[in-house]
Amino acid sequence: MAAYTYEAQRQDELSVTKGSEVSVMEKHADGWWLISATSGVGLVPGNYFAEVDDTIGGLTAVTSIVDVNGTLLNSTMEVSLPGFLLLNQRADLRVEAKLGKGGSGDIYRGTLLNPDLTRKNENHSAVAVKMIKRVPGISPENELAIFHQEVSIMWSVSFHENVISMLGYCEGPNMIVTELLDTDLMDYVQNQPQQITPPVACRILFHISRAMVEIHRIGIIHRDLKCANILLEGVASPARLRAKICDFGIARNASRPKIINQKIVSIAGFSLLYTSPETFARLVVKNLNPDPEDEKKADVYSWAIIVYEVMFRTRAWNGERPEDIERLVRSGKRPRCSKADVERDKYLNPVCDPLLFPHARWL
Repeated sequence: MAAYTYEAQRQDELSVTKGSEVSVMEKHADGWWLISATSGVGLVPGNYFAEVDDTIGGLTAVTSIVDVNGTLLNSTMEVSLPGFLLLNQRADLRVEAKLGKGGSGDIYRGTLLNPDLTRKNENHSAVAVKMIKRVPGISPENELAIFHQEVSIMWSVSFHENVISMLGYCEGPNMIVTELLDTDLMDYVQNQPQQITPPVACRILFHISRAMVEIHRIGIIHRDLKCANILLEGVASPARLRAKICDFGIARNASRPKIINQKIVSIAGFSLLYTSPETFARLVVKNLNPDPEDEKKADVYSWAIIVYEVMFRTRAWNGERPEDIERLVRSGKRPRCSKADVERDKYLNPVCDPLLFPHARWL
C-alpha cells in the first residue's frame, strides 16, 4: 500500500496516490521498487510504501512512513532499527562535495530531496553524509552488522542536545545522514584559538562531559572521544555555541558481547593522542571483551585530554614521536604544560573553577 503520493519524474517511473494498493514485482538494490498498479507498471521509491502482511490479520509492517497512532514492528535483528530511518538514496538525498575523512568513513555535504526529512531537520535541506568505508577482512554480513550497530547506537542517543542528530541511513552503499554543523573542535582549537575565552572553554567542556555522562548512563561506550569528533554549532555567537559528540563508528553497547556467532561484530580502534593506559595494555594482549567500566574510564581519560587541548589551545603530546606516546602514557606520564602555559593563570583559573562548579552562570 502507498504510504503517501509519489509523482513520476521519468518515463520508467510510476505515479501512485496515498492509500492505493499495489503489487511489488521486484525490489532493486538501489532502493527503487518495480510496482504494478491499476495505472500501469513502473519504478517508485520503496520507502513510499507500507507493506501489508495478510498472514497477521492485515497488520501493517511499516518500512518508512509510520502512523503515529500505530505500532512499529521491527525486523528481528541483533540491534533495533526503526524502519522509518531507512532512506532511499535516490529519492531522498543528493550527495555532494566531500568535506573530510575519518577512520571509519568519509564525510560529504548532502542535500535532502524529501520535504518531510527537511522539516525534521528544522527546515534545513543541507546535511552531512558519512559514507562508511569498507573494512578489509570482514565479511559483508558482519560489515552490515557493524553498520547497523552504529546506526542503532546513534539513534539511541540522538535526542540529547549535545549529541549529533541523526536523520536516517542508507544501505548499499552504507551511509549515515546527520545534521550539518559549523566546524569541529580540532579545527576550532587550531585555527581560532583566540575565540576560546574562559566562558567558551567552559561551555564546550561542560557540553562534552554532559553528553558523555548521558551516553554512559544508557549503557553506551564511545571509545573514540577526541577533538575531531566534537562538532560545534553557533560559533559566530559564543553565548549560543553548542558542542555535540559525533562519530559512533567504534562505539558499543556496554551490555552486549562483541562476539556474536563466533564472529566479531565490533571494530577495535583508537586515536593515539587520546588513548588511555588501560586501552594500550588491552591492545597488547588483544583483549576483545574488556570490562565495560574500564572502557568508560577510557572515555573519561579521552575527555581529560580534550580538556587539556581546549584549556591550553594546543595538541596533546605536541612534539612527541608517535612511537614514544604509548611508552609515556603507560609509564604514568601525561601531557606537560610549558612555562608560557603556566604563566597564563589569568586564563586557566577561570576555566578550572567552573568545571568544578558546573552551575556557573555562563554554562
